[in-house]
Amino acid sequence: MVLTVITDIAISTVGLTDELGPMLLNSVGVLAHPVRRNVLSYLTADEVLNRTELSERLAADREVAGDDADRLELMLHHSHLPKLADEQFVDYEPRSGDVVLWKDADRTHSLLESD
Repeated sequence: MVLTVITDIAISTVGLTDELGPMLLNSVGVLAHPVRRNVLSYLTADEVLNRTELSERLAADREVAGDDADRLELMLHHSHLPKLADEQFVDYEPRSGDVVLWKDADRTHSLLESD
């Protein structure tokens, strides 16, 4: 009886790991880029920002030095924000440029701090 329960728990755990493993690895990959990390950091403080506001903040940030606000806005629109949206970190409306933090701000902050 006990062995059956332990076996069932082990099988459930392996199944859960198989389902969540790729999702967690993708999320970690998304968080590897400094622009996306900074975007999430800004959104944990404000929760809603416009793509233009984000690009201006990033252009002023020393970690992302070398890119002007217009170039950063294009990169955000075509690459970074869609990737964050695919992993359900943000809700991104391309037409208006609005970016909303989708996940809990405390949880997102702890993910950023853990790396």
